[in-house]
Amino acid sequence: MKKTIKKLLVCGICSAVVCGISCAAFADSKNIDYSAAVSSSMPASPIAESPAEFKFKPADSSVSGQEYVLIDVYDSDAEKKEYFVLAEYGVPKGIGALDSGKGIDFYNYADIEKKPWGWSADAEDEHNWWNPSAEGSTANFINSDEVVSTVIDANVGEYVTEHEWHFEKAKGFTPASVTTKYALLSGREYIEYSDRIGYSVHNVGQTPLAANGFWYLRTPNAAAENTVAAVRVHTAGQLGKIVFLSNTQALGYLSGHTRVMRPCFYLSEDFFRNVKLDIDSLGAEVKKVIRDTIPYEDISDLYTTEELLQIGYDVPDPDALCKIVSQGFNEDKTLYSIEFSKSSAHSGKLMLIVTGFKNAEKDFGGTVKTVPQLIYTKYKAIEINGEDSGRLRYELPIDFEEKCDDTEVYLWFYPSLKKVEAEDFGRILPEK
Repeated sequence: MKKTIKKLLVCGICSAVVCGISCAAFADSKNIDYSAAVSSSMPASPIAESPAEFKFKPADSSVSGQEYVLIDVYDSDAEKKEYFVLAEYGVPKGIGALDSGKGIDFYNYADIEKKPWGWSADAEDEHNWWNPSAEGSTANFINSDEVVSTVIDANVGEYVTEHEWHFEKAKGFTPASVTTKYALLSGREYIEYSDRIGYSVHNVGQTPLAANGFWYLRTPNAAAENTVAAVRVHTAGQLGKIVFLSNTQALGYLSGHTRVMRPCFYLSEDFFRNVKLDIDSLGAEVKKVIRDTIPYEDISDLYTTEELLQIGYDVPDPDALCKIVSQGFNEDKTLYSIEFSKSSAHSGKLMLIVTGFKNAEKDFGGTVKTVPQLIYTKYKAIEINGEDSGRLRYELPIDFEEKCDDTEVYLWFYPSLKKVEAEDFGRILPEK
């Protein structure tokens, strides 16, 4: 059983504007009660379009036009984050179809019309609609390489996890749970999350659904055998409502693409840490989930500073990490001291290096030149923690064995928050 994160995510600027949907976002997400009723009057207030604040897509997409809806965030049994996601666009017509000129129409592929598919309490029943090992079943089809590669971006699919999917009651029994990577939404899931799942849907790369359009759920009918739930995208007064289709309707070999499958799945906690998303279309609620679950240091190499600011991270200013106040040698050059100020939010390592040079003459092919030769190096590594703040002073004793003609000082600051090269901060040369 999954435990839902009990955390209120509000709309990005709820204090300034009224959100177009409920601001309860991920706070109200709950363990779905699959024993609760699913009827054609549900959900009470369906919405046409999935709100933009819940959407995301990879910056590097292998499926043109696909977007994803972040439905919820969970803590798994292993106490790791998992993200419940729905594909915004469905399986396009012609995928696996017997006739490439027609849509898949739920079971329009691979000899499906030759098999008497229905519901069974046994998940391994060879004729069970949701037996993933039975070729031609819905579960098998939605998890096939052909479907996945067509509707799911490769860099998204890499992080999809196995999940145990549950069912509402069928007539006389409750189907066994099934473990697969991909599924269709259940009726209760659609009802519970209807504030962020729009009923208006397209197939990937195609036009909106025509009249008679439905997209399928994995829910059976508790009142009639061999019927399956779907969501209407036509019929005034019934838009977005659940309807049950008979075996004949579900298996109907219709032209066009009036039937759609929208895969849903769970992403591992590493997805947002490792896959760069399209910033311009990234939803406000998704940005907040990223900020709340992914530490800055785990994501700072994935995005530019400007992009991190757009996501809402408090990006440290490199110039403010180690602001030099004063520095220099004492009068007889036996001590080098440095004083700097820093914010308490920053931590890292300060490397102070003092070098001494003695001039020497060298012959370069008959031309004698005076060049500095390094005769002395001393350094001090200073760990700076986040509790240090204000002005900090450090000293480095200097004990030159002989008089140096020249000296140089390098000050490098390596913040642990981000990989920064020394040249990003420059070399600081005090007065000699």
